[in-house]
Amino acid sequence: MQFIQSGQGLDVAILPGQSIAISSITGTYSATLLDGAGRGDLAVASTGGATYGPYPSGATVHVTAGVGSCVSYDIGVAPSVSSNLPARFVTGPAGNVTGLIAPDGDALRLFDVFAIGGDDADAVTQLA
Repeated sequence: MQFIQSGQGLDVAILPGQSIAISSITGTYSATLLDGAGRGDLAVASTGGATYGPYPSGATVHVTAGVGSCVSYDIGVAPSVSSNLPARFVTGPAGNVTGLIAPDGDALRLFDVFAIGGDDADAVTQLA
């Protein structure tokens, strides 16, 4: 299983007889079949997940994660992705992880961590 985040897009080559499974962990995704029969949009601003294919002659699918989204995908004869991971990511507009959501729905916001350096209390270093 692979991931793309926040506005990233890529072309995924699918071998003959294989399918692609796509799942939105957070936010939305779009998928477009670039070649072969049925060329065009497979999903636009979709939430949840779906499996597309199999493609008897192979195919190329362009997958794009929506802004602030995290999307997983897998290719193969029986591709598998999960939209209910133990913890889900919350991403910012730049694709950086800004928080986590536990399976029970509790949210944890991430923030920058700073350390005060050694003997010099005025020296502050950003750790994250």
